[in-house]
Amino acid sequence: MRDRLESRLAELRQEYQLGEGQLRKLVEQEAGLRETLLRISGAMQMLQELLTSDEENTDGSGLQAADRPNGGTKGPQTETTGPDAVKVPS
Repeated sequence: MRDRLESRLAELRQEYQLGEGQLRKLVEQEAGLRETLLRISGAMQMLQELLTSDEENTDGSGLQAADRPNGGTKGPQTETTGPDAVKVPS
């Protein structure tokens, strides 16, 4: 009887160790997945801000202020007096 109890105890300890190992792997996977989701979230936020900024800088004609003749009335104006165009903050 004692031998069977010790044998069962050894089996349970082994199962417990296997369970702990699986749990450790799952925790590591969770941390990796959370990190990936955080990166994706940041990329989504950046793209959303770029889209919002692009919409604000577009007058509906599809041209941004810098693309319109004479720099348009919105956004940065372009100074063309030198050899290279220079953006002048408005």
